[in-house]
Amino acid sequence: MYQAGLAAFTVASLACGLAPDTWTLVAFRFLQGAAAALLGTRRASSWPWTAPPATGEPS
Repeated sequence: MYQAGLAAFTVASLACGLAPDTWTLVAFRFLQGAAAALLGTRRASSWPWTAPPATGEPS
């Protein structure tokens, strides 16, 4: 999923750079945002390992 998002983001970024007019740029930026959402899946999956283990006592 991450690699597909990275590839889509890269292609959408290139398309943004080559957009001939404003509305095409807006459409490609929308696709770029959707691809960026796929990149966030990897970050969210790593959250449990970044927090210290629970001790059972309220802090």
